[in-house]
Amino acid sequence: MNYNFMSNMQCNIIDVIRTIKEGNEDVWNSPKDEDGTSITVGDCLDDLAYDIDQLYKYFNCDKEPN
Repeated sequence: MNYNFMSNMQCNIIDVIRTIKEGNEDVWNSPKDEDGTSITVGDCLDDLAYDIDQLYKYFNCDKEPN
């Protein structure tokens, strides 16, 4: 893992979340599957964004390399 790789993942998930939240709330609030779950697509994307942020911190990508 390197800074550019992790930074790109963070930017991509943030862009996807913003696009869906602002452009299609029906998708954001829809169930993640057809199994009767209360977990939504938005919940999954928020979890993914959190996980990416934790990986970013774990691999010490907070600072751009010199």
